[in-house]
Amino acid sequence: MNHFKWGFIISITLSIFLLFSCNESTEQKTTELPNLVGKWIGQGNAIIYGNLDHREVADTHTFYSMKFTLEIIEQKGAVFYGVRYSDKHSESIVGYIGLDNKSIFFADHDGYFQGEILDNESINIGYLEAGLDSRVAAIATYKRQE
Repeated sequence: MNHFKWGFIISITLSIFLLFSCNESTEQKTTELPNLVGKWIGQGNAIIYGNLDHREVADTHTFYSMKFTLEIIEQKGAVFYGVRYSDKHSESIVGYIGLDNKSIFFADHDGYFQGEILDNESINIGYLEAGLDSRVAAIATYKRQE
């Protein structure tokens, strides 16, 4: 009889644990996706090498700082598209918001971006490009514009 009592207590405890676990995952899935549509401006810091569209050719590694604008044109659910540009060049981008509703991933024609949505007004984005003629590692915090 003692085994039955302990088995009953353990099964009730596990049932309660599973109930709360399922409830938490349902809450996470119903969290509203952030709206990224709009214009974002950031000042980036980078280490660069080679031929890049956003600056002149350099055959040495150079630390560089530059202002970029990220304009998210349309978002449907977690996926979006837009344009990223500097004073010299623009590139179309496609991307998505991660399952945690905080991570952000997108790509242009020659590189990949990964970042984090900090709040409704700012996102932190890293960029990596690896090619035969150029290499870039950059980071910037973008602020939403009115």
